Amino acid sequence: MVINMDTKERLQSRKIILFQSGGRDSTAAAVQLLENGYHVISVTLANAGDDLIDLPRKRAIELSDNYSNYCWGMFNFDDWDQKIKEYIKNNVSSTLPSSCLPCALSKITAIIPFAENIGVRSLSLGYTSYQGDWAEQTEFAIDLQRKKLSELGFDLLLPAREYTSKQQVISELKVKGLIPDSLENPCCVSAIGTQDVPDSLVEEAVSAAFSFYMNNIPVIEKVSELGGFPNVN
Repeated sequence: MVINMDTKERLQSRKIILFQSGGRDSTAAAVQLLENGYHVISVTLANAGDDLIDLPRKRAIELSDNYSNYCWGMFNFDDWDQKIKEYIKNNVSSTLPSSCLPCALSKITAIIPFAENIGVRSLSLGYTSYQGDWAEQTEFAIDLQRKKLSELGFDLLLPAREYTSKQQVISELKVKGLIPDSLENPCCVSAIGTQDVPDSLVEEAVSAAFSFYMNNIPVIEKVSELGGFPNVN
């Protein structure tokens, strides 16, 4: 698969932070980045109640075994996650339908200071086109997230965006000799299901998240690491 997100020259020897849940899509994104010259600093963010690190760590180990330009760390961001979700809830004009949008915004904003501290200005997510109707993954939502990050000096790259089906992702992982199963901890939305969110509420949620970030310091705590995290030569 060809990444049409940038030139080969710009891709070479770049450091990037990838939000990696352990699931298929973020793993496929990792592979695309790794095979196109990026040094991937993979980050898994979990809540205190999600005391299961075995699955995402298993995914990190297999990627680390296959790619020398990969490292991984897991953080507990429970305090930040609760505060920002409550702020989003209280600063939109109507009740947000069930979706991954608040969680995505919580994770993105949580990692910004860490990225700045290690001098990384590129972030990546496992957004795909086959989930393009999910609230955080619509073109409208992506444009908003990219704009807000750009204002803070960050690039947002979506190397898995070309995947048009789950089966395509599974096939890609199998070809690379990686586990085709999802190795991520379950969340409440996975049980309830994601729902459509009006663009107006998406915009309000994105604005609220970044507004909260600008006036607060995210609290995250490292739980586990692999491969010399976060130092990538």
